[in-house]
Formats: sequence, C-alpha cells, structure tokens
Amino acid sequence: MAFWRTLFIAAALGATSRAENFYAQISTARTNVFLGQVFTVDVVVKAPQRPAAPGLENLPGFNVTPLEAGSATGKTNTFLFRYAFRATEAGKLTVPPLRFGNLSTKPLAILVRKPVPSDRMQ
Repeated sequence: MAFWRTLFIAAALGATSRAENFYAQISTARTNVFLGQVFTVDVVVKAPQRPAAPGLENLPGFNVTPLEAGSATGKTNTFLFRYAFRATEAGKLTVPPLRFGNLSTKPLAILVRKPVPSDRMQ
C-alpha cells in the first residue's frame, strides 16, 4: 500500500514539474509612454505546440497591431508573439493577462502621459 501511495505522489509531482516548464511571459522596453506613442510588446510562449494568438481587437485603452504571430525561436517549443501597442487614453493602464491556449501572461502595467508643451518647442 505504501508503495502505491509513493508511486502516485511521485507521478503527481512529475506531472506538475513537467507542466511548470511551460509558460507565457510578457515584456516591453517601455512602461512609461506618451499618449499615441507606439511601443512594442513581446510575448514568449513555451508550450507543447504553437498556440493560437489571442484576439486583441477590443483591448481597452490600446490599439494593437500584430507584428509576429508565433514565430519559432531557437529554443525547442518556444514561440515569439510581437505586437505594436498604441495607447488611446492617458493614465495608469493595464494590459490584462493574455491567453495562449491554457497559458496566460501576467498583467502588464503601463503609465500613459499626455504630451505637454515646452518652451523648447519651436
């Protein structure tokens, strides 16, 4: 009985560790942008197979244009999704978690400021 219990626990832990190897990670070089400014957001997804890209047509506060739709990277089972984001409203905005199959990114906070005139502008 202890043998089966140990085997079951080991199998469950093994399945958990294999599942933890898959991820969806979001990143950007700019988290502080001006209203209307275009910035690039990259999502690296490690999954057993290439996931479908999420629909980002109605993302609140942003216009989104896909640049890369899951191109393979140099790593096995790793895919790159790249987007051009343009903020459509000022304030503290959040890119919500993006779903790639059963994987999700973390939310991404973006501070969007309105441009202000400067005495240096001519």
